[in-house]
Amino acid sequence: MFTQFSIVLGAGLIGKKVTPLLASRIDRGIEIYHKNPGSKLIMSGGQGPDEEIPESHAMAAYAEEHGVPKSDIIIEDRSMTTNQNIKFSHQLMAPNSTLCIVTNSYHVYRALVLAKRQGLKCIGYGAKTKWYFTLNAFIREFIAYLVITKKMQLSIIGLFAFINTALAIMYYIFTNMMSY
Repeated sequence: MFTQFSIVLGAGLIGKKVTPLLASRIDRGIEIYHKNPGSKLIMSGGQGPDEEIPESHAMAAYAEEHGVPKSDIIIEDRSMTTNQNIKFSHQLMAPNSTLCIVTNSYHVYRALVLAKRQGLKCIGYGAKTKWYFTLNAFIREFIAYLVITKKMQLSIIGLFAFINTALAIMYYIFTNMMSY
């Protein structure tokens, strides 16, 4: 038998309480949890230098306050990045388990790219994001995506530079040959 795990990614705290952004992720995780009897929620997030407690502890408390039994919550409190959230959370799962990643809609794609790079097969669920935060979030995600795919991006830019240089040289040679 397999168990489904839903990894809810952390997103910062205000004191010891989850932010509205993080609450939307947890609420989405709870929704998925209720649709999958026997599943477990992994609250994933360490303690940043400006945080009083690890994000995952506040997340677990929030989930318990919203009706999730403590026995169905697993805490991963070492991670400091999305990549670590996924890696460290996966280490807490039983073998042959299925998993999904729960985050905000704008963050799902990058989280799934990182999971795939770790060799994990999973799906992602996005929580709604307030409209006023969306532009900032997409810009941040775009930059983060460029960083994690920098080798591929540089290869593509190099290829285009090579093609343009080759075409320019061929054009130069062709126009000089035509002038004779």
